[in-house]
Amino acid sequence: MKKIFWIILTLIFSLPSAAADGDVAELKLLNAADSAYKAGNYTLAVEAYDSVARTYGTSAALYFNLANAWYEGGNIGMARLYLERARKLAPGNSEIANNLEYVSMKIQDANTADLKGKKGNIKPDEPNFWDGVTKTICADRSSNYWAGFAAMSFLLLLAAAALYLFSTNIGARKVGFFGGLIFLFFSIVFIIFSFSAASYFESEDAGVITAYKVELLTEPSPDSTPSSSPLNRGTKLEVMSVETAIGGNPAWYRVRLNRSNTGWVRAEDFELI
Repeated sequence: MKKIFWIILTLIFSLPSAAADGDVAELKLLNAADSAYKAGNYTLAVEAYDSVARTYGTSAALYFNLANAWYEGGNIGMARLYLERARKLAPGNSEIANNLEYVSMKIQDANTADLKGKKGNIKPDEPNFWDGVTKTICADRSSNYWAGFAAMSFLLLLAAAALYLFSTNIGARKVGFFGGLIFLFFSIVFIIFSFSAASYFESEDAGVITAYKVELLTEPSPDSTPSSSPLNRGTKLEVMSVETAIGGNPAWYRVRLNRSNTGWVRAEDFELI
């Protein structure tokens, strides 16, 4: 019994030490990645940042650094992929948004140049009103952002309820009653927004072309005819359906660039955001 007691004590006091050792190791790996990036060794920087992500978990800052390393290393497709992932983790970050807009414009210019004067619709659809609303709620704000407003509205609801229940003034009771209804409404709305943002974060309904150039195909077969002009790596596509291989892994994705441009792309040429 005494031996078990000492084992438990040893485990308890070793946990903070193990955590501290992990933090030090992560910091060393991050410093190595930063040093490689500053020295212009972008391949090594990508490997180090990726090792941090796989070993210690991801963050918006880490994905942002990965995107910059990929971009400086000449791979705009992977840069777009990690900027998109960074924006999911930090939707309100203006630096991520600005870099993403810049990279998106370069990819769009490359796709337009590949048309070589031919007619073709390779631009994403213009967002309608509801697309703009969805973007504002889900893509531009985090789940925690809306949850904060929901919590604030709920506290105000409790205050209004207290005013209605405990006040002896008729006017104050009316304010409490109608104020409570208003704050109840906003609490529900913000909770819905929070769940919508969380659902967007967890969704895998879009991805990025990672191969150098890809033509969307009419069927999930390498022998089928192209349904689009060549699309450069980094082009973002909406995922419509998935064709799996025998082992259950994705083999083909049916994707959508815009209303008039859909097709199939091989899984090895495409990565989900």
